[in-house]
Formats: sequence, structure tokens, C-alpha cells
Amino acid sequence: MIQMRFFTKCTLSLALLLLVAFTSNAQNNPIESYRFNPDFTPRDSSYYTYNGQGKLTEKHTVSYNANTTTWSNSSKETYLIDGQGNVLSKLTLTWKNNAWEESFKTTNTYSNNKLTVAVIETKTSAGWVKLNQLEYSYTQDGKTDSINSYKFDNAGLKENSTRTKYIYATSGKIAERVIERWKASSSTWDVTAKWVYLYDFSDRLIKEEEDNFIGGQWFHIHHFKYNYSSDDKLRIKEHINSATSQPIDNEGYKYEGEDAFLPVNTVVKENSVKLYPNPFSHTATLSWDAKGTYTVTVKDMSGKVLQNIETVTDNKVRIDGTHFKQGVYFYTLKNVDNGKQTIGRFVITH
Repeated sequence: MIQMRFFTKCTLSLALLLLVAFTSNAQNNPIESYRFNPDFTPRDSSYYTYNGQGKLTEKHTVSYNANTTTWSNSSKETYLIDGQGNVLSKLTLTWKNNAWEESFKTTNTYSNNKLTVAVIETKTSAGWVKLNQLEYSYTQDGKTDSINSYKFDNAGLKENSTRTKYIYATSGKIAERVIERWKASSSTWDVTAKWVYLYDFSDRLIKEEEDNFIGGQWFHIHHFKYNYSSDDKLRIKEHINSATSQPIDNEGYKYEGEDAFLPVNTVVKENSVKLYPNPFSHTATLSWDAKGTYTVTVKDMSGKVLQNIETVTDNKVRIDGTHFKQGVYFYTLKNVDNGKQTIGRFVITH
């Protein structure tokens, strides 16, 4: 389990690296993020610097000491970007003994502007030592197909470690990321984890969930919820324990020209909306906490409207799935008064 957690962290770092490589709209780039516990005790804050292309060139993180109520340097990531906007390298530094010390670096190789190899190294007293090498393959239409990760032994030889396969929805968005680990004793790949992604009808990522494959079955580990404001910018990222539904921490985002983080109540809170049971075969109840007048719309995977219920004022409505085919569907709950809406997913089984 410890190895799985370490790999997950590496994978998330890799996802951030890919995000950096392809994010170019400077208007939507956050200039600061603020991570805090569920009780709003600060954990850390990060500051972002971009070049003229809108590409991230530095991320500087400071951590909060609750005992002294002070902030101090924690880590720094610097990125080298080429003229095409590709991330050539990332250097991670940690703050030790009142100075920045190099700790990790990633060096990337491209072919036709596609990332093909990433080598991750750690700094030791003897110099840089290779830890992992990531090799990328792509589909015919240019989307990431798989990433093979190799580890290096003491002799510097690379060995199979893990591989990640990508599954896409009809929209072209990533639907799943399936992670397999190499089992040397049997020379086979064993499925160990997967990440499932959910988007709204504006193609905004609203939820990603990690499941681990243990003892022949899948277990929900944790998930992230993404909350946006009316200007379509990400405002709150919630990290939640899937087993207990309890929050682990939250992260807020601030953008150029903004003096303060928007308060949580300015974004739609998905966790105030409940649909039960889910999955279901006949009917389910959709309920919510906020007062007001609402409309509820049910759509299939193609976006076709199957059910539209208007002028709902009693904070709950019944969804009739009797005549729906087995599959995945989406509901949209919209506040008529202020236009705020929540989008969720449910499954019909017959």
C-alpha cells in the first residue's frame, strides 16, 4: 500500500507536468493557491509565475506552522520551456538550512512536439541518480495512449515498474486512467488502481476518483471535486475520503487582478445535492439543501434531454428511469433565481 501511495503521488505530479505542457490560456492560470484543512486551518500556499506564452515557469510553495502562526519556505519548482511551449525540464528544490537545495529533476525528450521520454533523477551526495524513466505512446489522433514507467537498479539498469493506460470518452476527454504494476515473479502486469474522470456539459472537470484493486475487487480510496465560479474559473478543489465521505483538505485558487480568494459560498457545492439510490432500476430521489425554485434536467451520454422538470420548490424530485436503457446518465439541477447549477451522474441497471 505504501508503494501504491508513492506511485499515485508520482502519477499526480506527472499529470501536473502534462497540464503545464498544454495549458496556454494565461487568463485561466491561477497566480496563487491556498490549501487548508476542513476547519480552515492553513496548510500551505503556492505562488505561480508564467512566461509570455502563459506557460508555468515557477511554482513557489510556503508552508504554515500552526504553533507559531508563521509561514516559511517549503519547496520550489522551476520549469524550462522551449519556443513551442514544451516543458524541457523541471527542477524541484527544497528549503533546508536557510537555503534552497536541489532534490529532484525531470528531463523531457520530444518528437514532433510530443513528449516521448521523461527521466526523473534525485540529488545525492555523489550527484544526480536516475530513479525512473517514463516512456509515452500515442493514439493515431495524438492522444496519450499509455505511459510505461521503469525504475533503475543499483547498476543503473532499467526494469519494468508500472504502466498507465488511458481510456477516452466520445468527447475526447480522458474517462479513465488504469494503472498496472509489473509482477516480476510471474512476468505479468497486475491491475492495481484506476482514476475515473467526470465532466459537466461545458467539458469542465468536476470530479476525479481513485479506486484501488485489492483482493480481487475495487475499493474507493479518495476523490477530488472541482468547483467553479460563474466566470468558469476553478475556485475550490475538495479532497475527500471516499470511504467516509469526510473532507481531507481543500484548495482555493486566485487569479490575476484579484485581491482575495472567493469565499466558498460563491461556488456551487455539489455535496449539498444527493441522489438515492444510485445505481437504480426504476426510480430515485434527487434532493438538495438550498431553498429556491429549481429545474431538473436529465440527459443521456450524447446530451439528449430525456426528462425536464420545471418549477420545483420543495427541495426534492423523483427521477423516473423505468423506460431508460441500462447505462450512465447525467442530471442538471439549476437554480432559476441565480442561474447556479449542479451536474451529477447516475447509473441505470435493469
